[in-house]
Amino acid sequence: MHTLSLAAKLRIMAVGAATVMLAIATYSAAAFYQTALDLRLANTRTFVQSAVRIAEAQATKVRSGSLTVAQAQAQAAAEIGKLRYDGGEYVWINDMHPRMVMHPIKPDMNGQDLSAYADPQGKRLFVAFVETVRRDREGLVDYLWPKRSYVAGFAEWNWVLGSGVYVGEVREAALRFAALSIGLGTAGSLAVGLFAVLATRSLRRRLSVVDRSLQSIASGDLTFELDTSANDEIGQLMRSVGMARDGLCHVVREVQASTECIATASAEIAAGSNDLSHRTEQTS
Repeated sequence: MHTLSLAAKLRIMAVGAATVMLAIATYSAAAFYQTALDLRLANTRTFVQSAVRIAEAQATKVRSGSLTVAQAQAQAAAEIGKLRYDGGEYVWINDMHPRMVMHPIKPDMNGQDLSAYADPQGKRLFVAFVETVRRDREGLVDYLWPKRSYVAGFAEWNWVLGSGVYVGEVREAALRFAALSIGLGTAGSLAVGLFAVLATRSLRRRLSVVDRSLQSIASGDLTFELDTSANDEIGQLMRSVGMARDGLCHVVREVQASTECIATASAEIAAGSNDLSHRTEQTS
């Protein structure tokens, strides 16, 4: 680093700052996507659990004898089917077969066997939902479509209640945020780069003035002028150069004055010697 010029160091610092800003922007976009997705999934989980509580409330009526199982299931399915969140998301119910018990958007699926229902890669979605509930009682299931579903079981009726989050929507929002973040990071990087260029030019110009001034002093020219109005480090350096110039001027004036005094004294001594010599000659 000691071999690099100040301008080169400033450029390296500018590139480093720009790189850090872009890295922060990229990380922020990725963090935004994950945070937004986590929030959507947490909201989905809360909503599905509220649907489970509706089923539990109806099952309590069965245990108290006020409703039959079929009546309680019908009332729970009807109530859950009316639930909406995030502008239109819903909860479906299938059993452990799996067979659709209630789908609020596609009622024609009700009662259908869903064992063979699969995504384009062949993953049998509802079989995966049942396996997740059987293994963990609740959990997330991913599949090829840009969606992630949360499912929870209600063991008393062998129900699986679930709802999905469209990952594509979250990804689009994250991409918009990424574009904004990277755009701001790029603008900031350009501003840093422009500042570095302008600062480098200013430093070069002002340091070249100092360099020429020192060369003038070295060559004996003490008549140059300096702008010492700046209050930064280079301004202080220029004032120091100006003080050195003024000090040398003072020394030169003193030397000149001393030289003139010596010349005058020498002339007087020479005149006295000539006069004495002339008188001696006349006496002899």
